Amino acid sequence: MTGHDDTSGSLSALAMHLRRLGMHVCLGTGQCPALEVTNPLSAVVSATVRVAAGSYVAFDGMVLAPVGEPRAAASRLAYLLGLIRT
Repeated sequence: MTGHDDTSGSLSALAMHLRRLGMHVCLGTGQCPALEVTNPLSAVVSATVRVAAGSYVAFDGMVLAPVGEPRAAASRLAYLLGLIRT
């Protein structure tokens, strides 16, 4: 990519899928935008998601999915935050 930064767009796509799953999501702004995601059933269960090296990354290093797969990242994060049970 030649200087194009789609971090905010990628995080917005992920936020849409997280909201569909029932998560509370807030998109931050600034140099390194991030999503603050909370399980509505437990306000203490939350995560910060950033885009790093072409992937959605949470919990300071856990790769959720490549940026092109926001639905997969949303499902994995919802599972990790306890919203989806298997």
